Amino acid sequence: MASGVAIVATGVGEARRGLAVSSVTSPCMDPPCLLLGINVTSATRGGDGDPSVNFQGSLRTLPQF
Repeated sequence: MASGVAIVATGVGEARRGLAVSSVTSPCMDPPCLLLGINVTSATRGGDGDPSVNFQGSLRTLPQF
């Protein structure tokens, strides 16, 4: 996806952790799905709660889910 940078976060409350990623792939549109790689040593990997992905960049480059 041509979106610039995406912010990925997991966790709840004080345990919330996040990271910036420069590469996010959409393997399919139905159902909406995103694929990204997170290093096994990252604090963001395996956090509790629902993950979130926020795109930073031009809105016209984002797919409509």
